[in-house]
Amino acid sequence: MPTRSSELSGLRPGHTKLRVVRKTDPSLLINLLDWLWDLVLLPFRLIGFLLFSPVLLVRFLFLQLSLLFKPSCSDLPRVSSHPTRSLETEHFSGSKYSLDLRKNQGRGVLDFRPIPLQAVFMEQPQHNVQDIKNLSAKQRLPALESPSERGSSRQSNGAGRYGFFKTKQFSSGLVLAAAIFLVVANMFYQTTLRIYRQVFAEATTGQEYLLLAENYIRAQDFPAAQDAFYKASQSFQIALDEMAKTKPAGVIPGVNTKLDIGELMISTGLMVSRAGYEMSIGLEPIFDIFSLEDSAQMTEDSMIADYTAQVMTVMMFARPQLRKSLAEINEARSLLARVDPGQVGSEYQDQLEQVVKQLDSLGEILDRVYSLSMILPDLLGNNGARHYLLVFQNNAELRPTGGFIGSYGVFSFDNGKLDQFFTDNVYNPDGQILVKGLCQLPPLPLQRLSLCWGMRDANWSPNFPTSAMDIIELYRQASERRVHGVIAITPEVLKDLLEITGPIYLSKWEEVVDSENAIDLIQYKVTLEQADTANPKTFLIDLSYELFDRVFALEKSSWTKLFNILDGALEKKDIQIFILDREQQRLIEKQGWAGSLLPNSHDYLLINNANVNGTKAHSFIEQKYQLTTNILQSGEVENTLQISYEHTGNWDWPSGVVESYQRVYLPLGAQLISSSAEQEGKRGITEVYEEVGKTVFADYIKIFPSSTLHITYRYSLPFTVAPFEERLAKYELVYQSQPGVYGIPLEHTIIFDPFEIMPLQATPGVELLDRGTIKSHLGKDKDVAYEIVFRRFSVLD
Repeated sequence: MPTRSSELSGLRPGHTKLRVVRKTDPSLLINLLDWLWDLVLLPFRLIGFLLFSPVLLVRFLFLQLSLLFKPSCSDLPRVSSHPTRSLETEHFSGSKYSLDLRKNQGRGVLDFRPIPLQAVFMEQPQHNVQDIKNLSAKQRLPALESPSERGSSRQSNGAGRYGFFKTKQFSSGLVLAAAIFLVVANMFYQTTLRIYRQVFAEATTGQEYLLLAENYIRAQDFPAAQDAFYKASQSFQIALDEMAKTKPAGVIPGVNTKLDIGELMISTGLMVSRAGYEMSIGLEPIFDIFSLEDSAQMTEDSMIADYTAQVMTVMMFARPQLRKSLAEINEARSLLARVDPGQVGSEYQDQLEQVVKQLDSLGEILDRVYSLSMILPDLLGNNGARHYLLVFQNNAELRPTGGFIGSYGVFSFDNGKLDQFFTDNVYNPDGQILVKGLCQLPPLPLQRLSLCWGMRDANWSPNFPTSAMDIIELYRQASERRVHGVIAITPEVLKDLLEITGPIYLSKWEEVVDSENAIDLIQYKVTLEQADTANPKTFLIDLSYELFDRVFALEKSSWTKLFNILDGALEKKDIQIFILDREQQRLIEKQGWAGSLLPNSHDYLLINNANVNGTKAHSFIEQKYQLTTNILQSGEVENTLQISYEHTGNWDWPSGVVESYQRVYLPLGAQLISSSAEQEGKRGITEVYEEVGKTVFADYIKIFPSSTLHITYRYSLPFTVAPFEERLAKYELVYQSQPGVYGIPLEHTIIFDPFEIMPLQATPGVELLDRGTIKSHLGKDKDVAYEIVFRRFSVLD
């Protein structure tokens, strides 16, 4: 029989290898406090109050509550006659931790929660609960209640498991927590309200300074504009700094979106004010030159030629500021693009759209001015003399880049000053090619006109940079001179310039040339009256000398009109520029001044004609283009293109039969299905080949006076309009007009299955006629590109 001592020793927890697992917290108050803590944290998360100090305060108060309202527990027993009892539990890492129960006498319940004895001894089958009760009585330890006794005891108390919720302690704690929450919430509200008021005030101040700066810019008071832009940027920066303090409020649903939009708008204002500051610094010297300020050498009667050197200097000075300004405007545009109009109030959506348009317009203007600052200094001979060919393209005899080259000129700039300028008949250098025995065959369609390729026929490629390279090479062969670039102009430019200079009297010819009769008079002198002379282009050459002398002598009051004319001519491709320097040419192409064929990722269309019988009757031809795009259920695309030519002239000069080599440029890989002509005029079978990265359908056509010719092409495209990410699909079209041809719209109709796809958004100008049909009118005198985004149809739409 074991002794009591050995019995007690065998019951010591330190001699067991039990693993104690607490599945529930024995303290109801601790559970209550945890629940109350989660309850109080919920409104804090909603209002975004994440500051550290209030959290510590609340935790401290909960600690006091736990100490104040803890359940009554007897002190741990003192057992002096036995060694220290320890409870060993195996940790998941394999190490052991010992808890000295004797050392914990007198400590609060929060230091270590007492572990029920039955949790320790429940796995020892040799002892029952009654033995443990007897042992506890002898050692004066608290008696252990069985689970059934403990449950009946609680029920007898009448409180039940949740009886604490009815106590005064719980009510007092809840009231105290609510009071703390209200105090802290009020502090947060007042602080946030103060910050918002300051943000609004600073943002409004910045906006007012921007409006003030705009007025200064219009008045060309650039120092005042700089000051206003600077103050606007300061106000917007302060507003952003203050707004950063409201980040905690961003966790509140609905508030975070408003805060993000506000931050984007204020950041946009900051970028615009910085861009305006740099822009005003860069533009000030430029406007000083053209306003004749701060220049003792210049007067109101000074000529443009007197300014070229100064223009070169100030453009170089303005480059850094214009570059910074352009970068910040682009940043502002990208920030504003992130604002969802649907998240902005309906009363502000129109204003937002207007701001976007203004920023886009300002960005385009700055980009153009910056490109000019990069191009002009070198064009004007900043790094040495620069020589350029000027070719006159007569669009009455239409050719791929604008018209037949009948005359040309050479001009030079050295250190910003016009060095020389002369014009000549193109047949003179072409004759030198023949004399030197350097002839080479021209492109096949031109061989009916000549077997020796010269400058007059060099603009055969519709891609002007390609034609310009041929012009430069043929001129070098003829004259043994090198030039740095080519500028091509049409008679429309001469006509527009005469509106500024006024009528010009040519005493040698006893003719008065003005904007009304210039084109017809040039046509008559060159092709009829002087056709049989040794130099039929003499009239045009004499007019060019006098006209450009007048242009370079224009007074200040006419400069704005001149710049507008040049800008419009560049946009309509009445002026096309090619420079051998790659970086300058890249900037020219970026502005759309190079006459280049544009790249395309989807659909593309260019209809190009070249006169091959030498008549000057193309001005009597009226053209119409109709393109029908059919998007099949499979996503494949088929196009039907109808081209109409109506000859409004008669058989008398300068009208007559027009023979043309027509080329239709399409996406690379397009497949011809069929081609036909409703009337006689299309000769032979349509040629299909590749050129300048496009697929070409080519035909010889003949158009008789007072007749109409319709040509139809049906072809498939090398891509599909199939839904991709998020059931979306896209169709894009790049349409380019031929230089020298005006007022020809493209009527484009898109047909699709409305039960397969439906249009989601499109470029402005595109009209949805009905389910399954989209129509747009594009082009006329400039290149356009547009897109339509489709979404796969769903019965839920």
